[in-house]
Amino acid sequence: FREKSLLIWIIGQKFPKSMEISLSGTVTFGAKSHEKQPFDPICTGETAYLKLHFRILDYTLTGCYADQHSVQVFASGKPKISARKLHRFKLT
Repeated sequence: FREKSLLIWIIGQKFPKSMEISLSGTVTFGAKSHEKQPFDPICTGETAYLKLHFRILDYTLTGCYADQHSVQVFASGKPKISARKLHRFKLT
């Protein structure tokens, strides 16, 4: 069955100089309705969970932390650098 309670946020590829983005929202839980949608007995009340998938190209990520107030993704302190040798020639 499909995950009807899934929120997908596609943030794109361009970020401000601060490299910070945010998504604000409110999640509310109402009465259970087994007839209208699939029911997952694991994901109710205190057993609800957050599933986070992320991918940032050309960055090395060292971890992530999630609690009831925020989700934080940590990047490595060492940026990925690509270098190449440049040769100059003088024609005479």
